[in-house]
Amino acid sequence: MTEKLNIQCISAETHAVFDAFAEKVMEHQLVELLNPAQGLEMDDSTLRVLADWHERGLIAEPNGERISALDVARAGIGFVLKCRGLSLESIKSVFRTLDMPMYRDISMLQFAVLACRADCLAAVERPFLVIDGNNCVGLCLAHDLPAIVGNGDNYTYSHTIVNMGRVLNDECAMQKVVQFGAECFLELPRKIAQRLCQAGIKKVKIEPERNRIYTETDGGENPLFGERVIKYQNGRVVSDVVKSTEVLNG
Repeated sequence: MTEKLNIQCISAETHAVFDAFAEKVMEHQLVELLNPAQGLEMDDSTLRVLADWHERGLIAEPNGERISALDVARAGIGFVLKCRGLSLESIKSVFRTLDMPMYRDISMLQFAVLACRADCLAAVERPFLVIDGNNCVGLCLAHDLPAIVGNGDNYTYSHTIVNMGRVLNDECAMQKVVQFGAECFLELPRKIAQRLCQAGIKKVKIEPERNRIYTETDGGENPLFGERVIKYQNGRVVSDVVKSTEVLNG
């Protein structure tokens, strides 16, 4: 997914709206996108997913003091695309395209974020991200979608369409990990991902040759196979450790 959509499907009106807005974009507005995001709170599961995505080269390091508005936009788009069924490698490819220049010194992603934050643009003038059946990526407006998705003979076998205005202005995009569970965003066997993100996890050991996964947690439910070790001091519980053994695939 390294090319833009066929620009013949995008109307002259859309080009005029995008060009007019690009002329208004000032350098200080681009700088604002790199400033730390304000009022951002993320739970441990979301931070774990972002750390994994950083290691895979999808996003910048998820440091709470340095994560920028552009980083937040990138993560939110990635969460939505992952929920749509795209693999992390495909999402990485989409990001590579969005990082390409759209105008001088303005990438496609920077343009989309600025356009979706701008008060001077109406809702109908905010861009849509479209990934077509030939794996081309581009930005358009809502009135371009019939021509892109298909009318008459102009069909491809699939499209992924993201309303960037809603994704980039809706806090729900950053809540996808909380909503669906971190394991949905980590490309690991589901049971491993669930255990890595389990509350109170202390240790995880995987033995593929024995098809077993061993976990150790602070508290939790009694294991089906394993042991619970509770230690007391002066009649009070000072340690409650659950050690569990499970079949890895099964």
